[in-house]
Amino acid sequence: DVERSRGLGDVYKRQIVYITVGLAAKVLIADTLDAYQIPYVATPEDISAIAATFVLFAYSFQIYFDFYGYSMIAIGLGTLFGFTFPMNFNRPYEAANPQDFWRRWHITLSFWIRDYLYLPLGGNKSYIRNIIIIFAVCGLWHGAGWSFIVWGLFHGVIVIAYHMFSAPWDKLPRILQVTLTFMLVSAGWTLFQFDFDALLVFWKSFSTSRISNVADPSLQMWGMATVGALVCFRVNFENMANGIFIGRPRPILLTLTCSLLMAVIFVYITRSSTFIYFRF
Repeated sequence: DVERSRGLGDVYKRQIVYITVGLAAKVLIADTLDAYQIPYVATPEDISAIAATFVLFAYSFQIYFDFYGYSMIAIGLGTLFGFTFPMNFNRPYEAANPQDFWRRWHITLSFWIRDYLYLPLGGNKSYIRNIIIIFAVCGLWHGAGWSFIVWGLFHGVIVIAYHMFSAPWDKLPRILQVTLTFMLVSAGWTLFQFDFDALLVFWKSFSTSRISNVADPSLQMWGMATVGALVCFRVNFENMANGIFIGRPRPILLTLTCSLLMAVIFVYITRSSTFIYFRF
């Protein structure tokens, strides 16, 4: 009974860490990047290429930490109530190609689409047709709007393109494969930010020498985006939450660490926005 109680206690402590880390990812990183982008997203016709570049990357990291934080909180809360949820992310921005990205991003949705749509449709027997169908459905799953459908079809096209040209792609240096995949995925996220008219204006800003009517991103903003990139590419939150318990650290130290982090979160939580996936 004593051993069982200790094991149960470790489970609860681990889930508290999950919830705390998830909130930190959402409030401290995702919401900060969101606040920095507001003036640029509101007036895409007035921003420079530098500001547009910041928005492109900042939103990519924002949506990652927003959804990753949401998943961590859900896993933690679910376990506290007796439910077991699987890992939902596996460093998706380290994917070497579009297919690899969907093995790492929103893993539960990818598995559901594979098991209940792709395989019943015939799987690889009609590869191109089935990929187009499942990614169109994936877009509709996110929202009943043309921008979501186009986003889904965009991913379908780049997955098919990789399938057709995988031999030369796979010969590229891995860092180039990862960079190209990240750029393609980031470009796709802009369909979540803008309607079609605003999106066209946004992309035009990359090809003009327009002088911004809105101040270009400050060093602080770029610094936050850099922090997001470093954490995104170097930290696996589930492994970190589990790794905290290697060697059974002192409960007091764990409590103080989580309490301090929660205190910082509550300082900034008043400016927190709705989870992005709650809008879909």
